[in-house]
Amino acid sequence: MKYEGYIFKIKARQPEFDKAFKSYKERTEGHGIVLPQIAKKFNQSFQEFESLLKNKTGGNDSTDFRSSLSKMANINSYIKDNFGLIEDLYALRNVFSHRMRGEYVADIKEIALTEINKIINSIKIPRIVIQEFGKEVYTADEDQLIRCVVEKMKQKTYTHTPVYSKEGKCLGVFAYSSLFEWLADKLNNETNMEIIFDKIYMRDINKKYLNSPSVNFDWVSETKSIYEIIPQFEYAVNSSKRLDCLLITKNGKCNEKISGIITSYDLPSIKNK
Repeated sequence: MKYEGYIFKIKARQPEFDKAFKSYKERTEGHGIVLPQIAKKFNQSFQEFESLLKNKTGGNDSTDFRSSLSKMANINSYIKDNFGLIEDLYALRNVFSHRMRGEYVADIKEIALTEINKIINSIKIPRIVIQEFGKEVYTADEDQLIRCVVEKMKQKTYTHTPVYSKEGKCLGVFAYSSLFEWLADKLNNETNMEIIFDKIYMRDINKKYLNSPSVNFDWVSETKSIYEIIPQFEYAVNSSKRLDCLLITKNGKCNEKISGIITSYDLPSIKNK
């Protein structure tokens, strides 16, 4: 088992145990093996982790640990990425919770305590989206020239540009796929195959190209955990829906100033946090 890397076992029968353990301490001190009090801290931390899981997934005292863990993995990418490690730590917790004390004792290496506390912190005090993806976002207003917006997107390699009305309402998102969809419709409708884009301002663009199924977007609050972002994209895929980007605002409302953006291209960076 993987969790064997986190413990060191010795066996001893009473009354030889005290003598054996004293010898064990003398032999292991200074060699990176942690004394038994760390096991108590580990168990306390794991109990805290179990409580967090149940609170986050709507469980109760009778809820099975693995059931809560599986539910949490569906909404938190850090838990999902460390699922195997958590199962090992759970098995290790069982060693100390249900051991036959008269038969053996096991010491935990400090790495086990470090790992469970990292996992706890990923839930209690995670990195939030504004910390990782907060930035000035290029937006266009409805009175801007289409060619200027397209040129800006080309120069800066922007893939998605939110478009706003004079009143500050988000009309949708203009993306590279919006232009392809517009072009495809032109090709289907023009008989002489001469493509003419006769629209001048952003307000002239058919709204279906700003709210197209090929350019799906959603809103997310600044304080949302970054580990909840990947599951949100995955949920869209599993629901046969395309999610191009998440627009960040203070409370995740469409009538608020945009403070950042997350696209599918940003997802690999979350896995490295």
